[in-house]
Amino acid sequence: MKRLATWIMLIILSSCHFFNGHKSVELVYGDWPIDHVLGNLVKVIVEENFDTDVDLMMTNAAGAWAAISTGTADICLGAWLPTTSRYYYANTKNRVDLLNPIYVGTRIGLAVPKFVSIDSIAELSSHAPKFQNRIMGIEPGAGIMVEVEKAMRTYNLSKFELIDVNETVMLNMLKQDYRNRDWIVVVAWEPHEMFLQFDLKFLEDPKKVFGDEETIYSFVRLGFGEDYPQIYQFLENFKLTKAEMNEMLQKNHDNNQPYENAVEWVRSHPEKVKGWLAH
Repeated sequence: MKRLATWIMLIILSSCHFFNGHKSVELVYGDWPIDHVLGNLVKVIVEENFDTDVDLMMTNAAGAWAAISTGTADICLGAWLPTTSRYYYANTKNRVDLLNPIYVGTRIGLAVPKFVSIDSIAELSSHAPKFQNRIMGIEPGAGIMVEVEKAMRTYNLSKFELIDVNETVMLNMLKQDYRNRDWIVVVAWEPHEMFLQFDLKFLEDPKKVFGDEETIYSFVRLGFGEDYPQIYQFLENFKLTKAEMNEMLQKNHDNNQPYENAVEWVRSHPEKVKGWLAH
């Protein structure tokens, strides 16, 4: 069924390159806060400067890499390398065009509230009952979930169950346990609004299962640069700082209007946008 759903999505994508006579490109993204920031910023800038519509198509990680590697979608802003997206990239690297970094200094791993008295993944097993024998995850198939499963094997966390839920449910559980000062361990990545809302810490990873800091890259279908050279150059230039990303994440969390916030941000940062549009 998952494979069927992915291919149905690809068929829909492949029919969308023109709408009412206008040029259009398809940008695939996940239902994660950072993707809403990046996707809406790119949409606003491309539509305002290149006479091209941007259709935002939500999918999961597997669907995004499948769409770009088969040429049925144009742009994705979610390649987390060298760790989180490595399996997808290894299987498609000859069929996608990886562009310059968007954001440098991401991190993935397991996080707990700072009031939790342990500091390392290696300490989890002996405190499993305090965490209700569960690790709160996100959607199955996400690159970070693959790494968490590997960490559970590496650190012998057989007493724990990895709970597959959507991100909203995971954040609600974190909010509830944090408020009650109950111990909870969650799948976490940074930048993310959870680190702005709660006082959290990554658990140390002495065996380096989750690697070191990562970088987020754009990637596009093969041939996109020839078809849309100006948009391609903009994507090569597009890069956010930690402060800029956190500003957008906080605004989106406060009012849940990612498109309107992107429009406002573009209006208030003309020199930054001008730099991205330089040839």
